Amino acid sequence: MHRRFRFAALLTTALTALALTAAPATAATGPNTTTGVPGPSKSNSAVQAPALPDPLRAQAARTVCLNAHLAGTGWQGWVCASDGVGALVGTTGQSRQMEALAVSSAGTGGFCTQAHVGGLGWLSQVCVADGNVGVVGTTGQGRAIEALGLGAPAATTCANAHLSGTGWQGATCAGPTVVALVGTTGQSRQMEALVAAVG
Repeated sequence: MHRRFRFAALLTTALTALALTAAPATAATGPNTTTGVPGPSKSNSAVQAPALPDPLRAQAARTVCLNAHLAGTGWQGWVCASDGVGALVGTTGQSRQMEALAVSSAGTGGFCTQAHVGGLGWLSQVCVADGNVGVVGTTGQGRAIEALGLGAPAATTCANAHLSGTGWQGATCAGPTVVALVGTTGQSRQMEALVAAVG
C-alpha cells in the first residue's frame, strides 16, 4: 500500500516550533536525539540495502524516500515524497510488522535513522549523505521495529507511526539536526506503517 499525505499545515507548525521530540528515558539506553554526520550508504546490521531509484539523484527539492521490509512480504519498493508531502510505507489492518527500513534523501543535507527493535533495543544510528541509502532494523530474524528516530541536518522532519493495538500515534516533528521519535519502547508494539515528510 503506497499513499501520499499532505503535511503542509503540520510542517508550517513544525517550522515555527522546530523541536517537538520526546526525550529518551535514559541517555544510556535511549536513542540519539540529534543527527550525526552523514556519510556513504550503510546499515547498522547485515541487511542489504535495496537499490535506490535513479530519479532521486536528480532531485533538487527536499525529498525523502522510504522502503520498508515487512514480515511475510519483504521489501515493498521505494516511495518518495517532496516538500511537505509524506511518503507512506507499510500496511494497516494486516498485522504485518515492519522489520527493516531503508531511507534516502535529497536536499536535506543527508538523513539519520535509528531503530528500536524487539529483543535488541536501540540499534546504532545510521546517517547517510543525500543520494545514499541507510538501512536500520533486521531481516530474516522475525524482529519488529518498535520505535524509530528520524532526522535531517538541514530540514524539518515529521513522522507518524501506525502501531499494533494502537493505530496511528499522531505526527511528531523535529527541526534541523533534531530527531523526531515515533513508536514505543517497553510495550512490545510492532510498527506496521510509517509516514515521513521533510520540509
